[in-house]
Amino acid sequence: MVSDSIRPGTFIIFRKLKHGNSPGPWARAVTPELRGEGYRYHVDKFWVVLEQRGEDSLLVLTRSGKRHVVDRRDPNLRRANLWERVWFRHRFPAPPASARRHPSTPLPQM
Repeated sequence: MVSDSIRPGTFIIFRKLKHGNSPGPWARAVTPELRGEGYRYHVDKFWVVLEQRGEDSLLVLTRSGKRHVVDRRDPNLRRANLWERVWFRHRFPAPPASARRHPSTPLPQM
């Protein structure tokens, strides 16, 4: 679950349940389906928060540029820890310029 300190620019990981005939290299917890026609597995999605929408939802940006609204209380959603932000930095989308600086942070002086 995501904590209340989430704000724009925060990196999050969403564990998504998928079905298919051939799980990719990032698939985890791969199990065959009941009739053996395919597989069921989880894939971690690496997203960045664009904005909070109300008390219970977040607008997130995917690596391909898509936007999703997710429930912040979803048990499959969590903040990326420091190690994950470093190790998987190439899998997170670049936050847009508007989300890189918190509005209360002053601009650096030149």
